[in-house]
Amino acid sequence: MPVYCHTRGKNSREALDSLMPKIETYGYKACKTAVGSLGYYPVGSSERELVEMFEGMRAELGDDFEIGIDMQSKIYEPAQGRRVCQLLEPYRPFFVEEPIRPDNLDNWTEMAQGLNVPLATGEQIFDIYTYEKLIQLHAVDILQPDILLCGGITGMRKIAAMAEPSFRLLSPHNPLSSLANCINVHFCMSTYNTTYLENEPREEGMDADLCTEVLRVRDGFITPNDKPGWGMDLNYEFLKSCEAVVWSRVNLKSSRAYTMDGAPHIM
Repeated sequence: MPVYCHTRGKNSREALDSLMPKIETYGYKACKTAVGSLGYYPVGSSERELVEMFEGMRAELGDDFEIGIDMQSKIYEPAQGRRVCQLLEPYRPFFVEEPIRPDNLDNWTEMAQGLNVPLATGEQIFDIYTYEKLIQLHAVDILQPDILLCGGITGMRKIAAMAEPSFRLLSPHNPLSSLANCINVHFCMSTYNTTYLENEPREEGMDADLCTEVLRVRDGFITPNDKPGWGMDLNYEFLKSCEAVVWSRVNLKSSRAYTMDGAPHIM
């Protein structure tokens, strides 16, 4: 299954410096980046940073490397979302993820008019009924359901089946765990209309320790092993040795919590 990784930085040089070790080690042929200033004022400077990011990355990585971008749902207005998407058209993005929030699905139809970039959304949509409406609008090209949040394999198969007649692809949202990563690989390999799977290397540290096995990325692809079932299980002995951790996207007690650098949706 082909996979894409993440990279980010204040500019294309920082993003490339973060990305190149992953390409050298794992052979990734696709990535997703972000521009932290999008969705904030001044709009002009954030749009210049967006163009610089894609111009620099495309020049360095060439035409055959796939580059997506996560705009992180920070824009509400369809007109502004359409404008920032149009800025990326010359650089052939793999997808533009959530240039506007998914709250009002009809806004996606309005925003998509006249665009020549693939649009993606789905990690904030958790039921098949909303996916059904989204697919019927014919505004989004790539759906990004999360297998842990939308009904597991059964829910994902239903979404894929609804999307197939409209020639929509699935690229599952997949940052949450090594076991979820493994289940997503099985789902994608058994589902016709999937494209690159979101993936970060999970071969070292706690990601590897949490499970009895780990799936490895080689030459930009990830493959399940030949063991029964998912091919891995949780490492319960390791879990017993760990203290409980309360997770949050941001430390709300921090003085940075509500600044541009520390806001929850850009952490």
